[in-house]
Amino acid sequence: DRNKVWGYLINDAALLQYGLQENLGTADTPTTQENTIYRAGIDLSHSARASGHVKFTSATTARGSSETCFALARVTDDPQECFGKPPRELIDRLKEVLKTDKEPRWYYW
Repeated sequence: DRNKVWGYLINDAALLQYGLQENLGTADTPTTQENTIYRAGIDLSHSARASGHVKFTSATTARGSSETCFALARVTDDPQECFGKPPRELIDRLKEVLKTDKEPRWYYW
């Protein structure tokens, strides 16, 4: 069975735009773009007071594309890599910060 993560897919372009608006970095080079995207993700998870629970990873969608994911839980064959679902209030705070009413979903990791 494949490894799975439970969370929200995050569009890298939207993270970059957010990071630029919040002056978290630049988009001058591919490296600075990646750093800005990473800082934007950290900023959003801090805003939701979820930084200790959210893991940034890639996830594979049902269509086979790879996307950035705010993972809230992970199931793998390796118990060291697994982590469980966070409390409901954290999910609700993250939904508010991400401006979504959708619940987290399972994706392949």
